[in-house]
Amino acid sequence: MLTIPPREGPRPKTTPCAPHTQISQNPDARFHRAFKDRAFDFPFVTRQPSMISVPGAEALCLEHGHGRGCRKAFMIGNEFAHVHPPQDSSLHMMLPEEAVPQIVDLGGAASDGGGRHDPVNRSYGLRPPKRGGDRNGSRTPAPVL
Repeated sequence: MLTIPPREGPRPKTTPCAPHTQISQNPDARFHRAFKDRAFDFPFVTRQPSMISVPGAEALCLEHGHGRGCRKAFMIGNEFAHVHPPQDSSLHMMLPEEAVPQIVDLGGAASDGGGRHDPVNRSYGLRPPKRGGDRNGSRTPAPVL
């Protein structure tokens, strides 16, 4: 059972088609850099250009030799998540199938709309909790990692 708090406020606006892009409630550049620095600091995670996302997206990949097991955990190769460039800043990642309903219900994720990464499991755009003010007059997402 997950123990994440519900996300308050309205969901960010996103595009209805690929590439799934967040168009509101985007963080400022400083927060985006700090979020990526933290995300890429996990053991065995490497930073690489995404092999499946928009130009400029950075992939979170497991180092070779550490990504064994379930193929459904990866989008492509050893890429299990990616962060879009600053103008969007969204994080897309593969989630365990059993966790998806709860995370979506809590307002923490939305389907990427296509299941393009895997015919069975979809990747999900994650929505961090909110805090402070951002460049759109909304609240800036707080870190979830």
